[in-house]
Amino acid sequence: MSESTDLQRRLDALAERAVREAGPARPDDAWSRGRAWQRRRRHVTSAVVGVAVLVVLVVGAGGWRLTAPGPSPAPAPAAPSSDGPRLPDRLYEFDGWRPRPADDPPGVLSAVLGGSREGWWGSGGMGIVGVASASGEYRYLALPGRVEALDVFENDVALSADGRWIAYWLGGEPIVSADETTDDEVVGVAMQDLTTGEVVRHAVPTEHGLVPEELVWAGTTLWFSHFQRTGPGETSGTDGLTASWEVGAEEPRTWEGRAIPTLYDATSAGDLLVSVAGRTVELLRPGSRQVLELDTLTEGPGVLSPSGTRLAVTLDPDGPRRSDTTARTVAVGDVEAGRPVELSPVGDSNAHQVLGWRDDDHVVVDVRGDGPSGSAYVSLDVTTGEATPLVTPEPQNLAPGTLVAQEAWAGELFDAPAPPTARDPRLGWALLVGVPLALLAGLLLWRRRAQP
Repeated sequence: MSESTDLQRRLDALAERAVREAGPARPDDAWSRGRAWQRRRRHVTSAVVGVAVLVVLVVGAGGWRLTAPGPSPAPAPAAPSSDGPRLPDRLYEFDGWRPRPADDPPGVLSAVLGGSREGWWGSGGMGIVGVASASGEYRYLALPGRVEALDVFENDVALSADGRWIAYWLGGEPIVSADETTDDEVVGVAMQDLTTGEVVRHAVPTEHGLVPEELVWAGTTLWFSHFQRTGPGETSGTDGLTASWEVGAEEPRTWEGRAIPTLYDATSAGDLLVSVAGRTVELLRPGSRQVLELDTLTEGPGVLSPSGTRLAVTLDPDGPRRSDTTARTVAVGDVEAGRPVELSPVGDSNAHQVLGWRDDDHVVVDVRGDGPSGSAYVSLDVTTGEATPLVTPEPQNLAPGTLVAQEAWAGELFDAPAPPTARDPRLGWALLVGVPLALLAGLLLWRRRAQP
């Protein structure tokens, strides 16, 4: 007998045995088994849907938290002993996922910084961030009419010495109509009271827009300069103008001829405008002007001490060659009317720039990470040359740079709270939308595969 015949006989025997054990066909049993399978399928489907709904609720709650703004920073301790702006011991980078500026005024500011907004499809543009003196809170400032095309310039805004006023360039359509002009030109200047939110505007008649130059506060007087743009889209200008605008005055005062001050790198001391250029220092206020000689060539701004008796500068041994990357010797000299200022180096100290005074014996300088403990802003004893860490600035230093209220350098130093990290709302919305869609697709696929 062949193997194939033997295998066939065994299979036939097994088939007959299966028929005998199964007994007669029972249609009712088949119906019952089908109904039982349907009930089990409904139960499993209900369980799967319930788990999916629970997952969606959990993910939705998490996604909602991710799309919501972060908590407000804890306020810094009050400073009843300080009337002017206080000085934070650290300035932080302010990330771009923040709500739009609030309607309420921020109050007196210690500093303003540049901030980069984030958008759903990339960068959302630049913004101006204020650091509140009372609380240390960070927030974007609402500056009505500000022209945002100037974000790449460092003279975009100016903060007053007492931190109460901020000035900025106005944008809009030129008053004198002309062909090919746009509505994104500089057409004037504005000042805002940060304690009330009130904005005062000064429009300048212009055909093609203005080429902005400098914005500098001296007390409650805003000094500014600009040129008339030579044509649409041109960066050059003619008909330069320098003016001073007192808070509360209806119109600015225009300066002409030899009386025009140099606003580049100018600082303030009270209501005095302090302008150092080469071997001269100019002390100016509306109605008076004093020019003093310096015995040494200088570079960069100069700052006058609170008593007005000392001037701090950085020396320029290389002459007119300019360099913003090389630290220079810090020097201080006594200021007396009618006499040249004799400058003496402060020990072996070097800095990129002098910033202000803590008191008559300590000047604040910018060493950009070269100082002790990695601090970029240090307090320098003008007698001994000893440097003490003071403020650690933000690392990016976006335009318009770090602008500290001049009076804050002499204000109370406080432990600045870090602003909370804002959550990227795109992640939350991705969870809210993506997870339910993925669960729905998985459920449909499971139902198709579960068909009998």
